[in-house]
Amino acid sequence: MDKVVHLGIFGALTFFYTFGIFQQHWSHKSRRNTMLLMVFACVVYGAITELIQHFIPYRSGDVYDFVVDTIGAVGGYVLGRLVIHFIVVPRLERNKKKSST
Repeated sequence: MDKVVHLGIFGALTFFYTFGIFQQHWSHKSRRNTMLLMVFACVVYGAITELIQHFIPYRSGDVYDFVVDTIGAVGGYVLGRLVIHFIVVPRLERNKKKSST
């Protein structure tokens, strides 16, 4: 159960960050690079939280938690990009066509 929570938290974190970055009026390259930097930052955050737990009484860091955090971060990013590509962009283009006619 613990691993499912880690997967869900980091997946949701990067999923929603992906949408926030997508809404910025930046070039495609800038948005992509920012999204990848955000995924990297989430992975580093997962590593730091697991490392810090070694210094807290009654807590212990777990390498497998870090692995699941990383899978969640990457998975949330990929899912976000798929939703943007297959749902959001087509809707935006459809609305743009409706408003221009």
